[in-house]
Amino acid sequence: MSVATVLQHVAGARARITMEAGHLRLRGPREAITPDLKREVAEHKTELVALLTAPDKAVRERLRALAERDRGQVNPNVVDRISNADLAECRTLTDDTLHAYLVALTDTHERMKGKAPWAWTAPAMCAHCGPVWLHPHVVLALPVVDGFHHALACPWCPEHAEGRLFARPHVTCAACARFAPNENNPDAGLGRCIPLATGQWPLTPHACGSYRPQKDTP
Repeated sequence: MSVATVLQHVAGARARITMEAGHLRLRGPREAITPDLKREVAEHKTELVALLTAPDKAVRERLRALAERDRGQVNPNVVDRISNADLAECRTLTDDTLHAYLVALTDTHERMKGKAPWAWTAPAMCAHCGPVWLHPHVVLALPVVDGFHHALACPWCPEHAEGRLFARPHVTCAACARFAPNENNPDAGLGRCIPLATGQWPLTPHACGSYRPQKDTP
C-alpha cells in the first residue's frame, strides 16, 4: 500500500495526520479511527513523517506537477501564488484533494480577470448580477423561474458589487422585462433600455447585467 492510499483512507474517515512535539498523531472522530487505520498509519510512519516535515519547495513542486497534468482546468501560475502557510496545510492532502484545490484557485483567478472558468458553461440568472455563467452541476440544483435557473446569489457577486465587467451569457432585449419596445415597430425597431436609458435593438444578442426575463404567462 502506498502513502497516497493511506492518505486517501485517512481523508475518507474525516481524520487528519499531524506532527505534534515531534510525534505523528492521527486525529479525527473516535469512531472513524479504526484499528486498521491506525495500523496503516503506523506501517507508513517513516514516509508520513518525511512528508509532514518536507520543505515547502517540495510541496510546491508536487502541486506544480499536478497542475501540469491538467492544463485544461488548472492554470499552473496559481501554484506560485500559494502562501507558505497554505503550503504547509497541503502536505498530507491526497492528489485528488490537491487537484480540486488547484481547480478552485484557478476558477477564482479567472473570475477576478472577468473570465468564465473553464467548466462554467451553463447560463443562470442571479438576483443581484443578472445573467451569469455557472458550473452545470450548480445550475441543475437551481429552480427554474421564467425560463431561467435562478440563484439568490452567485460567485460573481463580489465582482458585480465592485463594478467589474465579466463574461456573461448573451441575451436579447425583446425578452427583457426592462425593455420598452418601439411604438411604431415593436418587433424590430429601436427601443429603449429602461435602467440604462439607452437605445437598444430588440433582437441583437449581447451581454447585459440589467437584463431580467419577462414573466411567464400561463
